[in-house]
Amino acid sequence: METKRVEESERDEEEKEDEEQMEEWDDWQSEEESSSRCLCLFCPSRFGSADILFDHCRSEHSFDFHHIVRELGLDFYGSFKLINYVRSQFYCLSCLPCVSSFSLFAAQGGASKVIAVEASSKMAAVATKIARDNGLLSEDNMEGEEQHSGVINVVQCMVEEIDKYIYIPPNSVDVLVSEWMGYCLLYESMLSSVLYARDRWLKPDGAILPDTATLLFQLHYEFQSFDLATMKIDEMDFTVIFELKLRTDPANDATSRTCPCYGIVLWFDTGFTNRFCKEMPAMLSTSPYTPRTHWSQTILTFREPITMTSSDAFVSSTAAIGTEGSPAVRIRSRISIARSSGHRSIDISLEISGISSDDRKHSWPVQIFNL
Repeated sequence: METKRVEESERDEEEKEDEEQMEEWDDWQSEEESSSRCLCLFCPSRFGSADILFDHCRSEHSFDFHHIVRELGLDFYGSFKLINYVRSQFYCLSCLPCVSSFSLFAAQGGASKVIAVEASSKMAAVATKIARDNGLLSEDNMEGEEQHSGVINVVQCMVEEIDKYIYIPPNSVDVLVSEWMGYCLLYESMLSSVLYARDRWLKPDGAILPDTATLLFQLHYEFQSFDLATMKIDEMDFTVIFELKLRTDPANDATSRTCPCYGIVLWFDTGFTNRFCKEMPAMLSTSPYTPRTHWSQTILTFREPITMTSSDAFVSSTAAIGTEGSPAVRIRSRISIARSSGHRSIDISLEISGISSDDRKHSWPVQIFNL
């Protein structure tokens, strides 16, 4: 009897917590001007209240928000952090089935045959469904179904294994399209697979899109460029040497200023140039000065901040270079990027030396970033 009362008490406390939680969400919801501003965490559906939204997430997506909040003991702020985390993860996942978009664009653009290669079984299923729903799925994918005159053939495999599933005559493909880029351009990228497909199936005068890629760092300095129409796979391993200097203000160049430098920011641009896109060339940039993308930028942080100056001001001969007493006027840098033994991973080594205005130099230990 005592055990039953304890269980009922715990159940009452959980129901009370749920009611209090819902009151907090209702307070949050009442601040919204629109009655349909509650966007689902997993799909485009919108709802008029938080309780309807969370009921939808539990029934349609097997995500019991209130149960997780209780299990983790999250307060209202912690609950918001959980929602932001889920949204960020789903945002990245929603970018994965690019093969679906590319296939539809190609088919609608007039391609007589589209081969959509997708390694993930789940994403291949999504691509197949989208092609079928749009009446574009090829007969090769329509076993036991009503036949359609679609042009899209979805093949679930790595591109290196495609010969096991279908036959593509060598050098018979007119256009090769792939969203292969990863963080820092090369991390988890499929560039090696794209080059394999290019050498195996693309016609000598065929188009590869995008056809250029450039890795850049602070102030838009070009770090490394790739021509996808001609590059070799070994070019994915490279070393670049450069110097960082504090930018001066031309309108006030007489003023000496110092500031800490925390690291090096890398990003990339990919080009759809007029070589293959004569009517409408375009550039996809992940620069911090352009609209945000899910790639963002890659930051290689120094072991410690390095104080820099833009002038030849007096420095202490006893102070360590890179400090307030002896700021560096430039940072000599050497970055090497190489393919790792891990699948689609890269290793980045960073070597830096601070040089003061009196030409003294201090080098920091080499840093290795395993991505």
